[in-house]
Amino acid sequence: MEDINTRENKKIKSQLSNQSNLVSSLFNHVSSIHQQLKNTTVKVSLC
Repeated sequence: MEDINTRENKKIKSQLSNQSNLVSSLFNHVSSIHQQLKNTTVKVSLC
């Protein structure tokens, strides 16, 4: 019984860490897009 619990806990932990990796990579992606948009806006307003 103990082994099954331990295995489940490890599975859950790995899923959680995968999710947080996904969230952080998504956040990085969004902020890089935001940065590009800001740069584009500045160029447009300078013209």
